[in-house]
Amino acid sequence: MTNVGIKDTIFYIMKMHVLIIIKLLLAVCLILPGVIPLYADETVSRAFEIAESLSTTELNSRITWTRDREGKADYWQILSGGYSFTPYTKSGPLILRYTKDSIWVKIDVQNNSGREIEWILEYRYPIIDDIEFYEMTPVGLKVQYGGDSRPGRVRYEKARTFAFPVTSPQGESTLLLRIRSEGSLNININAWSTERFSDFLREDQLFQGIFLGIMLALLVYNLFIYIYMRHRSYLYL
Repeated sequence: MTNVGIKDTIFYIMKMHVLIIIKLLLAVCLILPGVIPLYADETVSRAFEIAESLSTTELNSRITWTRDREGKADYWQILSGGYSFTPYTKSGPLILRYTKDSIWVKIDVQNNSGREIEWILEYRYPIIDDIEFYEMTPVGLKVQYGGDSRPGRVRYEKARTFAFPVTSPQGESTLLLRIRSEGSLNININAWSTERFSDFLREDQLFQGIFLGIMLALLVYNLFIYIYMRHRSYLYL
């Protein structure tokens, strides 16, 4: 092969490599603008965007959480940056099963409505020992309590689950829950408007009343049958 032929071959190979690099750069330039917003949206959408039109929605996919293995950290220590929060992206409950750790759950709230919005945060898993709910207000840190180790009078409107009234100011705010339990620990959180939650409580109480009424009617019916037949099996529902 002559020198001219060798030079032409080398030039052709270099040209092909340059064309490949250019095509790769063009592909990256075309794909990157679409990929970056996906990751940006994922970060931004961690916050729960509260609206005046709120009825009810799950918050599980909006939470981040961390463990306090010693169970001694307080609100200020948790927010000081010494604890790493893990995002939870699923809509179903976060199931941690049996743990003696204190679990801290953080919910960032974004209120763009232009005014304060009052709503209800509901912790839907009723078999939990202790919940502390932290909300920063204009007059200082507000703490509400829940859990089956607490007296029933601390529950909001005697709900069967644990409900906490929230007032979200304009802009950004952060809510924290500290959860402890000797049993299985499931985290399942909903947001309600105050009106819709009151309606839900009335509907739930009506259902419970109907259920208890049916059970009472069956008890009375079986009691009459037992008195007439004198057969012990009618004493069992």
